[in-house]
Amino acid sequence: MVPDSQLAAFYIPAFPPARPAPVMQIRTPGGELVDLAAGGRADVAGPRGWDAQLRTMGYARSSRWTSVDDLELGGGPVHMCQAVRAAQTGPSGRPADHLGNGLLPSCTSFTLLTDEQAAKLGRSKFGLHAGDVVECEYIAHHRLPHTGLGQADPRDVDAGVDESQLRWWWLMWHGQEAVLTPGLLCGVEGPVPGNGQVIDPCALPWGHEAKSPHSWQLEAFAPGGASRHSFRPRRRGDIAPRRPGQD
Repeated sequence: MVPDSQLAAFYIPAFPPARPAPVMQIRTPGGELVDLAAGGRADVAGPRGWDAQLRTMGYARSSRWTSVDDLELGGGPVHMCQAVRAAQTGPSGRPADHLGNGLLPSCTSFTLLTDEQAAKLGRSKFGLHAGDVVECEYIAHHRLPHTGLGQADPRDVDAGVDESQLRWWWLMWHGQEAVLTPGLLCGVEGPVPGNGQVIDPCALPWGHEAKSPHSWQLEAFAPGGASRHSFRPRRRGDIAPRRPGQD
């Protein structure tokens, strides 16, 4: 069996009439096809739908989705990510430890990281590349702009800045406009709804409360959700917690 760390998932868009529907493929580094299914989910748009389809197939992604433009398969850019086999999946296709009761739906908007933005954030040193998918991390139907990424400032990381004062970069976008802005993490602690034993510091930017609930109230950050994977030099859970209302 091919090690999980070497698997890759490919979301291939529809290209009628040759390919009337999107396709999700799991392949080895040598290109061998391991698994195949219809791509995406009709009820969930964009990358969150791709994640949901992976869970249905018994996999979970372990890196960001990124666009691949040189495959020339037609229908638009292919997106790929590293994938691992999920330990268990339930009837809904979600990992068995996903606690969905009481969680709020996450926004499905996404954008792509530009070369200029990737360069400002340290590029591959921090696992970032032009074309990487950045998903909005706020609640569905939130006030604009969309906000995602949550990348520690490379200079602060190299300088050994204390976690509580570490600056993070967030990508904020609306339409065709996008801007990188620095800030601190929220860090308010709270339980995942439906299980008081799961306590997390909020992984959204400081001051987000006017636009979105805390991350531990959202589906994308639930146990087993793709946003729980660490794609960053410091895990967003490794921050000094603060209590609701604490400045």
